Amino acid sequence: MIYRPELFPEEKVLSYSKYYYMNPDPVHPLFAQIMRKPLDEADVLWPENVAEMFRPGYQDAMQGYYIFDGGSYSSHYIQLHNVTIDMLDWWFVWFCVPPKSVPREHGNLRYKIWCPMDHHDHYPEDEWSTERLTNEDIPLRLRRQGIYDVSIESIDLGKSGIRKELHQHLLYNSELDLPQECWDYANACGTVSVFKTDHSVGLQFYRKTSYGCEAIMRTWRGYTLENGKMVRVNNFATPTCEHVVQDMYHSYTEISHLAKILPGLYAEEGNKPVDVY
Repeated sequence: MIYRPELFPEEKVLSYSKYYYMNPDPVHPLFAQIMRKPLDEADVLWPENVAEMFRPGYQDAMQGYYIFDGGSYSSHYIQLHNVTIDMLDWWFVWFCVPPKSVPREHGNLRYKIWCPMDHHDHYPEDEWSTERLTNEDIPLRLRRQGIYDVSIESIDLGKSGIRKELHQHLLYNSELDLPQECWDYANACGTVSVFKTDHSVGLQFYRKTSYGCEAIMRTWRGYTLENGKMVRVNNFATPTCEHVVQDMYHSYTEISHLAKILPGLYAEEGNKPVDVY
């Protein structure tokens, strides 16, 4: 059994509440083995080489973490069987829009089903972001670009029950300076997310495969994005190993679980307006 808070009555009547009761699969033992020690410094994809993330093929170290003075680096590679890029373009808009029939103080069920142990709430931070997410004149792939959002969650898979509030800016992809051939490749075979907080930069590249798609994710703490380039944040406290590893397990669990629920959820909800009920 896993920890999951009880849903409110207004949430239980929503058709997709059933996904809240689906347990994430156990962590793959190979991932657990990799996480026993950090990467070597030579295996880190440093910001000056970030274009390598958006080229065909794979880097030597696709999974792992590294902690340095004033920051850290995290790298994920996860296979999403039976998940298409169209599903992901829909999902990353749909879950950002809390259901209108549920009081706001109850959180966002759409976010909760993604990782029942840790997720509580997710919502656009301002009216402009809400309007952009629900604007059907904008293609789904582009709607999330530029918005500001807020997450309320824990990252320890429900062990503490302590949630934190995270403010995030989803940038326009054009705000990341990459060679044009990288953008041509990425746009032809997948979808990209570029986001930052006040102390970190995250890049996610979902790429089509024969079995569905693959998630290639990188996070640099102690950096921000300015004029298309990642630059160091002054006086950022070095993250603890415990925090970085917890976050890695959280991200691995939520993305793996997304692959489990998304094909069915998309079949049921994907043809409806994203702000329905």
